[in-house]
Amino acid sequence: MRRLIDRFTRRALRDGLRRGVFGGNDFWLAVGAIGLLVKVLTKKDAPKVVTEQLKLGESLTITHLPAPPSRRAVRRAGSDA
Repeated sequence: MRRLIDRFTRRALRDGLRRGVFGGNDFWLAVGAIGLLVKVLTKKDAPKVVTEQLKLGESLTITHLPAPPSRRAVRRAGSDA
């Protein structure tokens, strides 16, 4: 669904700019404005980054957890039994 919305907004902005602003068509200008509004309202937040200095004697441990199994893999494992 997210991909469909992104595609719509890109196309609406592009066509709204070309046909509305440069072409002088009010309909396409409105389509571009709606595309811009959707893009602003559905904007994803940037990932948060935390920086902190370590004091003497402190350490930092980074672990990588395995990804959970996909639905397809779980379904396949259940049907083999």
